[in-house]
Amino acid sequence: MTVKMTITGCDVCPNMKPERFYTADSFEDVQEWKCASADGKRITLHEWNDKRPEIPLWCPLRSNVELRGR
Repeated sequence: MTVKMTITGCDVCPNMKPERFYTADSFEDVQEWKCASADGKRITLHEWNDKRPEIPLWCPLRSNVELRGR
């Protein structure tokens, strides 16, 4: 069975695994986003107030149509 879904950002992708990233400032809430589909490759270091990052070009779930537009 094949399931198709549109990925609009890493934050809604089921393959994104956030982990707490500790910094010198204990009040910072930084998450390291990793991609399970890309063997744990880092997507970004993301703070709670950061804008949603672009889907990386190396994302294995990008469609061919989306790549042609770049």
